[in-house]
Amino acid sequence: NMPLFYQIFHLTRLVATGEIDTPFEVGRQLPEEADLTPVCISERSGSRRLLFATRNEDRAIPRRAFLVDEQSGQTIVTNSHEAVSVGLADGRKIRPGEKFIIADHESFVFANGYRIWIGKHSAVNDEVLLDVDASSAFRILQSAANVEGSPASSASLGQLLSIDSKGKAIDLVKASLSAFREPPNTVSFYKTVVQSVIEMLDVDRAMVLVLKNGDWHEHVSALRNTDSTGIVSFVGGIADSIPDHTRPDGTIGNSTAKFSRSLVQRMLESNRTTIVEINTAIDPAIAINHPSDRFGNSMQNIERAVASPIFDDQQNTIAILYADKRVDGFQSQSIGDLEASLLEVLASGVSNSLMRQRTDEFRHSAGQFFSPLMLDRLQVQKDLLEGRDAEVSVLFCDIRSFSKVIHTVGPTVAIAWVNDVLSHLSECVLRYDGVLVDYVGDELMAMFGAPEEQLDHADRACRAAVDMMQLVNQLDNDWRDQIREEFGISIGINSGSAHVGNIGSRLKFKYGPLGSTVNFASRIERLAKSLGTSAVIGGKTASKISTSFTTRHLTAAHVAGIAEPLELYELFARDSSSVRDLCLQYETALGLFRSYRLPEAMIALDKLLLSFPDDGPSLLLRTRAKNALSLSEQEFDSNWTPSPS
Repeated sequence: NMPLFYQIFHLTRLVATGEIDTPFEVGRQLPEEADLTPVCISERSGSRRLLFATRNEDRAIPRRAFLVDEQSGQTIVTNSHEAVSVGLADGRKIRPGEKFIIADHESFVFANGYRIWIGKHSAVNDEVLLDVDASSAFRILQSAANVEGSPASSASLGQLLSIDSKGKAIDLVKASLSAFREPPNTVSFYKTVVQSVIEMLDVDRAMVLVLKNGDWHEHVSALRNTDSTGIVSFVGGIADSIPDHTRPDGTIGNSTAKFSRSLVQRMLESNRTTIVEINTAIDPAIAINHPSDRFGNSMQNIERAVASPIFDDQQNTIAILYADKRVDGFQSQSIGDLEASLLEVLASGVSNSLMRQRTDEFRHSAGQFFSPLMLDRLQVQKDLLEGRDAEVSVLFCDIRSFSKVIHTVGPTVAIAWVNDVLSHLSECVLRYDGVLVDYVGDELMAMFGAPEEQLDHADRACRAAVDMMQLVNQLDNDWRDQIREEFGISIGINSGSAHVGNIGSRLKFKYGPLGSTVNFASRIERLAKSLGTSAVIGGKTASKISTSFTTRHLTAAHVAGIAEPLELYELFARDSSSVRDLCLQYETALGLFRSYRLPEAMIALDKLLLSFPDDGPSLLLRTRAKNALSLSEQEFDSNWTPSPS
């Protein structure tokens, strides 16, 4: 199923926007969700839920309002409440138990001023213009720009109300909204922004200024032609996007554009939209602080100018939206409070578009590694991705018979097969909020315990491994006709301290661990093949996991790079009386072997192999016991030294 898009409004304010996978339930908080933020995606109750109201403050809204699912390509909404109907924006109602098909998008209305927009595409911003009047148009523009606390004063709203018709008010709003239909941070986006400024504010020139090498330069600009057509011409250095203002090598066109540096400086000092009158009322403070910019010959034709900051998510000014009027310009109306407020709301919209783009890019990139719930946490706590030391469990999983399958069926089928298998194995990792660190050929690497601390990271890693092992038979059956080979997996898990952070590069993000814990996990996975088992965990992992797992102590092994032998345990996919009997008999034989009671160990292993003839660890231990018969007790080493791979 494709994810659906949602927008949540309270009155005319846009509260939240995003994507959500189906199926999902919509409603207010359940008791177990009381500590979550009021607007979020929750899986706390065992199913995916879109929360938009608090548990106690919005009792008129059902906890379980309706369910959204995709069935045969259709989006089906089911009213899951037993008594309360769900209202649609056009006045229709979905009664308890009824189903409703969303053709493309729909708005659902709730008590206390809440409205939810759900659709198959990103919401067009002037969807919020449903049934508005002139008095709410300005507030709706603020909602569309996703900005609160805009300086739109009652005077500004009064000016909007004084506009001759409702249609004109809506035209102003639509002019500003047109920019947000373009992909953010592109040439077309900034062209539409400056054109919207000219149309919305009736100014003669508009531009976006960006910071480069400590100075402000033109990025995109537009001029209103002086003829009666009012057609906008684009001029100046148009770059592909706003560069990172901390980079000295940001790509910006060379510009000779003149703008009021005094105005820009004053705006930066106040950190908000600023208006100056150039020829009619120069602020004395500006003239004193900037004697070189008294709006001389190059600015003599400018009557008034306005500038508004464009912020990043840290409230740093990364760009400026600037507009001015010429003395001899086509329009003579001055720039007033309303125009300044509209410009600020538009600048806020640009800021939010850039931040949403960066958020989308982050979620797209990081979504390859993190579960949706982990992504939500990372967006709230961005410092979680910073490098640090952490206690983690690292899991490696390798697909056996990969090379043989490629030679048998060829690369096309083999790649489709390995992609499908790795996708299913990856879902096991994400199910327990693990991090998908990397794929190397037919091998998967995952980590638990970071970026967010997970005290039960060893349990999570082992639960993921158990799910992986239980998937193998199903995947083997699904692909048997195409690959004509039986396959399995080898899993190795180790726990310990590691350095975690971006272990990729500036060009490619890869969050994961570094250190000996990782190296030993990789070696344990390779030892699983030699032992003939599906999953082997290190001693530190075995000491941390709960008693709900079934394990057996296999041996201690000499591993290159570590002084002390590494204790190895098998992790079983299922528990049964047969498995428990195998573990008991094997560990009895292992104890005899370690005590140099080799003949007794061989007898115990022979008895075990009568019931479990294909048990790899028992076959290996018997071979080791037989080979050790020729050694004296002083020469005997009960620890296993694997053959070099």
